[in-house]
Amino acid sequence: MKKVAIVGLGWLGMPLAMSLSARGWQVTGSKTTQDGVEAARMSGIDSYLLRMEPE
Repeated sequence: MKKVAIVGLGWLGMPLAMSLSARGWQVTGSKTTQDGVEAARMSGIDSYLLRMEPE
C-alpha cells in the first residue's frame, strides 16, 4: 500500500486526502485544532494535531 502524509487538511489538503484514500492510499494528515482532527478522522483520514507557534 502506498502511503502519504499531508501537512494541512484544509481547503486543498482534505479533498486531496479523500481522493488519494479512495484510490487505495494510506493517508495521514494534520489539522491545527482538535475539532479538525476529529472531523478528519470521522471522514476516514488518520490525522494529528499540529501547531506551529512563534518561539
